Amino acid sequence: MTTPMFIDGSSIFELSADQIRLAKQGKVTAANHAVTIPEVGWDEAKQQMQASLDWVTANPDDLILIRGLADLDEAHASGRVGMILGPQDGDFLESDLGKLHAAYDMGLRVMQLTYQNRNCIGDGCGVADAGPLTAFGREVV
Repeated sequence: MTTPMFIDGSSIFELSADQIRLAKQGKVTAANHAVTIPEVGWDEAKQQMQASLDWVTANPDDLILIRGLADLDEAHASGRVGMILGPQDGDFLESDLGKLHAAYDMGLRVMQLTYQNRNCIGDGCGVADAGPLTAFGREVV
């Protein structure tokens, strides 16, 4: 019988030894880490992503960055917790596709386009007169 994978689809993963312990105790294969705080700019988002990457690098026996399916399989086979970089807002892209590519190069693989408010990609769920994606949002997709 194959052991199932458990992926936490949305987590604010505290960068601590206790968080690793809890994830392992819960048999979490990987967590989609809401790596940036919503509505921050590029410089702050990049710092927040780098802090998460540094934490993964500092804990190679416990953590692995998930960039694709092979990494997910490795996390599952090795018992390490996979970290999927997944911000809950794309405002940090600041209407610049180059920043999306740079974030991808850092390890970003999942991104919620909007959070509560309107941003450069589209309208969040808290916008009463919500509209479609912006022209930049369509480029992002």
